[in-house]
Amino acid sequence: MRGFLFLFFGLSAAATQKQNIPWDLNKLKWCDFEQLEKRRTENSAMTYSATELAWTRLGDGYIMSLTATFNPNKSWVIKKSMTSRLLNHEQRHFDITELKRRQMMQEIETLYLKEGITAVHIDSIFSKHNRFKSDMQNKYDAETDHGVNTVEQMKWNNIVDSSLLLLRNQKKTELYIELD
Repeated sequence: MRGFLFLFFGLSAAATQKQNIPWDLNKLKWCDFEQLEKRRTENSAMTYSATELAWTRLGDGYIMSLTATFNPNKSWVIKKSMTSRLLNHEQRHFDITELKRRQMMQEIETLYLKEGITAVHIDSIFSKHNRFKSDMQNKYDAETDHGVNTVEQMKWNNIVDSSLLLLRNQKKTELYIELD
């Protein structure tokens, strides 16, 4: 009986986990965040986004998939702080992840077409862009004071939007590669 109860509770916990949300033109909504009554930190919200790298074997090569994702299980907001201004700030964190994903895809594709590429190259590029993403996220929060400074927030909105527009040709998330 004890084993049955463990299995039942284990399945129940797994069923409540939400799937990661891939970046697209649809914006985040507050229902995508865990809503809390009390603060976990001094912040009013936290967006957990990442770039996921996956490989699928195809013939002599691989399909490399790079996807910017939002994790609703690790992202949260304090209920009383749910404003459109804060949601915009959190959306930009997700947009920065997509921006860095596009830059990563561009660098990998350029290197592959120019001189070929190895798994070591891709791993190095992936690590480098994740560090750049983290640095940019920290700078974004510092300059906007976590979205409180509306003038700086508007500047960052423009920076992120125009950068995504410049890299609109890198919207693709998959690339066929034959590794050297």
